[in-house]
Amino acid sequence: MWTVLLALIISTKPCPAPECKGESCRAKADYVALGTITNVVHHPEPAPLLKDFAEFTLVVTKCEKGTCPKEIKYRVGWCTNARTLPADTKGEFIFYGKKSSAEPQYLDFWAPSDFFDTTP
Repeated sequence: MWTVLLALIISTKPCPAPECKGESCRAKADYVALGTITNVVHHPEPAPLLKDFAEFTLVVTKCEKGTCPKEIKYRVGWCTNARTLPADTKGEFIFYGKKSSAEPQYLDFWAPSDFFDTTP
């Protein structure tokens, strides 16, 4: 068993380092969308992956840069869209997106409430 796991680890090409993190993604993003996360469908994978390849929809409430559709359907991936959803997806999130001919891509995302007190 250990031989198989070791072979999987060695044969898996590592993902490149993220292009950016947080607000530094604004300059690299084609669009910056503020919105709420809905329609989450979890696809958790057991070891050795241990990752939730969730599918979800971002309902855009404000477009801060570029052109944003009203809804964007994302899927968490291994290297592309690598950041997984937090346990709590309530509230608004900022997504830094890249236009793609394939599936929609995000560089990063975060919840403003993680950094700012949004209590009225």
